[in-house]
Amino acid sequence: MSVKYQCPMWLSTIAKQYWKKLAPLVNLEDVSTREQLTILADSYAQYRTASTILNNEGLTITTKTTTKAHPAVAIKAIAASQIDRLTKVLFDSTTDQPSTDELDRFLG
Repeated sequence: MSVKYQCPMWLSTIAKQYWKKLAPLVNLEDVSTREQLTILADSYAQYRTASTILNNEGLTITTKTTTKAHPAVAIKAIAASQIDRLTKVLFDSTTDQPSTDELDRFLG
């Protein structure tokens, strides 16, 4: 019997779109792979959200006494790190998963 896996309902709209785009490229039968895909999609949405905030508000914030990095800078950096790590885990060409070249072609 074939099971159709759906992306988690709690994901944001951006994350759901990304999850659905990548789902055909991974083995959803594996619980760990599904969880990694979910974290990757959520990280991608956080990255996109932080990027939008930084584009609108700038990279720094200024108070009465100082100028410092906008908090979204750190959020974006952490999300980028997660995306990099999970992309390698899910799409490493040394495994039975599609290579990153295949992923790039798919995402076009």
